[in-house]
Amino acid sequence: MKLTRHALLGLVAILALGACRKSTADPYMRLSDKTLAVEFEGGQVRFGLATNVYYRVNNDIEWAKVSIAEQTADSTIFVLDVQENTSFDSRTSQVRFIGDNVTPLKLKVTQAGAPKLGLDPESITMSYFDTQASLTVYTDKEWTAAIDNSYFTLDQSSGTGDEVIIITCPANSTDKEQSATITMTTRGTSYTCAIKQEGKTIKNLAEGGTANCYIVSGAGEYKFPATVRGNGYEPASSKAAVPAAITPKGAKVLWSTYNTTVAPTSIDEILKDVSCDGEFIYFSTASTTITPANVIIAAYDDEACAGKILWSWHIWLTDKPVDTAVGNATWMDRNLGAVCPNIEADPRSIGLFYQWGRKDPMRTISTYEMGDFIATFPAFTVDEVNVSAETGTIAASIENPMPFINTYPGGSGPKDWVFDKGNTDRWMDAEKTMFDPCPAGYKVPSSAQMIAFGEAGGIPSGSQKGDVYKNAYQTAIYSFKTTAWTLPLGGLMNYNDGTKIGDYGIVCRLETSTWNKEANAMYLNCNASACNFANNATAGHASGIRCIKQ
Repeated sequence: MKLTRHALLGLVAILALGACRKSTADPYMRLSDKTLAVEFEGGQVRFGLATNVYYRVNNDIEWAKVSIAEQTADSTIFVLDVQENTSFDSRTSQVRFIGDNVTPLKLKVTQAGAPKLGLDPESITMSYFDTQASLTVYTDKEWTAAIDNSYFTLDQSSGTGDEVIIITCPANSTDKEQSATITMTTRGTSYTCAIKQEGKTIKNLAEGGTANCYIVSGAGEYKFPATVRGNGYEPASSKAAVPAAITPKGAKVLWSTYNTTVAPTSIDEILKDVSCDGEFIYFSTASTTITPANVIIAAYDDEACAGKILWSWHIWLTDKPVDTAVGNATWMDRNLGAVCPNIEADPRSIGLFYQWGRKDPMRTISTYEMGDFIATFPAFTVDEVNVSAETGTIAASIENPMPFINTYPGGSGPKDWVFDKGNTDRWMDAEKTMFDPCPAGYKVPSSAQMIAFGEAGGIPSGSQKGDVYKNAYQTAIYSFKTTAWTLPLGGLMNYNDGTKIGDYGIVCRLETSTWNKEANAMYLNCNASACNFANNATAGHASGIRCIKQ
């Protein structure tokens, strides 16, 4: 018989020890165990053999050694020294005992596979809308588990043996990734799984810079910085009282409009999910297409939005404006807040009105026939406040951005919404300030740029009368129109009355960034009797703005 290496070794060991004596009794050979089960760690296992015949041992096990521990005339105690099983799979082999004139015996040895220890998977990535994931614990012993971010929750934190842990979290409504590490400990060793939930894809409206107005031309989810007032440029006169940095805790819509006679029935008709995380203000459009509209969002010093307004922004939902070089500047093709480009006789082209040096939009007319205010949701409850030492400050205007500030109530007043006639650098020619209402990359034009704009349309500088501009002044289509540009005859809010629009369909009036003297600034002003692209008038008026590229 051909013997294996193990069989030869066993035979040599037995012979060397003088395994058995020959007996005159009937031959026999008996094992104490026919099978042995060994743990994955291995180690030594004993078994016995009783016999009265000569025998030999064939060890077929490559991962265990057989040796004699004790021996008498008719019995032998063997030791099976088993190696650790590092495989997850169990393994089985045998030791064979072959004696003279007896039936051979087999000892079947089965060693368990190493238990799988750890966590599977070792990393988890969840989409922003996923709220549940699972994780498998592998062990044959007791275990504990913990997670280091309370945003996520484990459905169990301890157990015995293999288990599935369910991890839950809310849907992620921001573009910020949430992450955590799950740690499971068993058999004195810790195993980890890294989990993360992706943030939404949210467009940052301030990629081109912060501003008081952001243009939204397509459906989607958006955000803008809530910690910077306007573009952050602080005019010298208000720097100490009104710093550019703020720390808001909440945000909500103040008012919204389609710039028509029909008001939105709710905020959700235009924007939804308005929120503030202290760093950004978030919102999404109400549908897969946008409806042209204007929305004013305010940031508050409390989460409930019942406290003080820290700042407010204008969200301008319109198709992307087209820029055109006219005169010595590049101009938008529409007024600020217009929900369409210039369309003859369409009051939606008027846009919104602004008091000089103020970032906050005012309502305009909904029809040229009646001159009623555009409809809003929610409706305005206060049209105007009278200027005073309390209401006529930069800080007061920020906290109360909706009402017009009457600068000459009852026939007296400063004719400027700043009561003490200061802060004349609210808007500036050379710099865009944090009070400039134009979108990022644009600013209110200077008087010099407005003059050049008029000249490009064939209107000379200075006050002009009659024939010089009569072809441009077209009341039938409510427009002031030349070959270079078209402007709506949108009227204005007079400095002493914020309860109605004056001279609609008759006057074209636009703001410039240029301060003149005392309570006066420079404007474009054209009506039936005269036209002046550098008109000097009180700063308390509110009228339209045509922004220029910076």
